Order: sequence, then structure tokens, then C-alpha cells
Amino acid sequence: MTNACRPTAAPSDARAPATPAVLVGLQAVRPSSLFLGNNEPPLSDVVADPMIRRLMDRDGVDLGSLMSLMDTVRARLI
Repeated sequence: MTNACRPTAAPSDARAPATPAVLVGLQAVRPSSLFLGNNEPPLSDVVADPMIRRLMDRDGVDLGSLMSLMDTVRARLI
């Protein structure tokens, strides 16, 4: 029996492509540095994001129902 899996050749440049900086206030910040460690954006910021709202609309997720679910889960965890 032969193994059909073969290792791929190593890329010639193993560095990841540079992440473009975004403007936060008057300072350019790389997105990866916005949430260092265990910091997370507030839920209100996440659901205000236009892309998240488009995904929610596509998936049929109602904002009121999602917030109600989050309140219920929060109450159970506290």
C-alpha cells in the first residue's frame, strides 16, 4: 500500500503578506494589533459592522432575537 499524501514544497518566501494598516483616529494601526491578548471588541461594535449585518441578513438572523439570546446566555452565566 502506498501513501497518496505527499508533502508540498516549501514556499520560497515563508513570510506572511503584510497586513494593510487602518486609520484609527489620526493613527495608522494594523488590524492585528487592535485586539492583542484576550481583548475582544464589544458586541455592539461587532453587530454594527456592515459585513456582519449582511451576513446576518443572508442567514436570516434577526438582531432582536440575537440580542435576546445573548441576554439569556449572559444571565445564565452570571
